[in-house]
Parts: sequence; structure tokens; C-alpha cells
Amino acid sequence: MDEVLENKGYTFVIKYYQPKRKWLFWSKRIDFVKKLTIRNNTLAVMDLISQECQKLKFDPDAFETKDLKVFAEARKLVVEYSRTMAKIIAIACLGEDCFEITNNGSYKVKEKEIRTLQNEIYVSLGLSELTTICDKITGHTDLANFINSIRLMGTIRTN
Repeated sequence: MDEVLENKGYTFVIKYYQPKRKWLFWSKRIDFVKKLTIRNNTLAVMDLISQECQKLKFDPDAFETKDLKVFAEARKLVVEYSRTMAKIIAIACLGEDCFEITNNGSYKVKEKEIRTLQNEIYVSLGLSELTTICDKITGHTDLANFINSIRLMGTIRTN
């Protein structure tokens, strides 16, 4: 899987539609098909993805009871976390294009472009597709290897 992201990237297709308005009525809908590719991302993009992943918090105690509140809690989590997962996928698809350079030379996140792609992904992918793609993205971040590298470099430096 790492080789796929590093070499060719992971490609998937989303299909969505937008209604077209004619005068005061909705006359027809326009279908869109987008081919998105997730490639090996830089540290800045992985940092944005990590910020979004921190919003995915799961409380197993909320599902210990055996009443109908469990279903209400599950529906609430699906709505909230599926939007977050769609944003993670949008950031990974945009890659470095989700940043712009300001006049003073610093980088600014293009929130509008991320939000637009997030909404397109949210309305076109199912829950299983969202989780599969997010697993591929978060599995490729290699945070454990990065932390181990820092630890090893620190021990080499102190010796």
C-alpha cells in the first residue's frame, strides 16, 4: 500500500450532482464526475491531516448501555465524524494545493477549497468508502517511524 501511494497514488472517483435553476424553478440536475488521486504528501499536509484526526474521539462508555440512546449517539457520531473524514480525504487529495503563499511569505490554508471538496466527497461516498480511504491515508503517515527516527537521532547526538 505504501508503494502504491508513493509511486502511482491512490485514485478513486466521486459522482455528485447539482440542481440547475431556471427562473424560479429547478429545471434539471447536472451530474459531475471527478477523479481524485491521493499521493505521497509532505509534512505540512500530514500536519493538517493530524489536526483533523485529533477531532476523531471515541468514547466506548457511551455505548455500554442497552437502551435506545445508543442508536441516537451512533447517528450523531456518524454525522459528525463522516464530515471530519471527508475533510481528511479532501486535504489529502489537494496535497500542497491546499496552501497559498501570502504577501509576507508565510503559508495560509485555503479553507474554501478544502470545504468545497469536502462537501463533494461527503455527498458522494458511503461510510465504508470513507473509512477505507481514511485508513489508507492515516496508515501512510508513518508517524511511528518519524518518532523513532527522532528518538534515534537524539540518542546518537547525545553520545
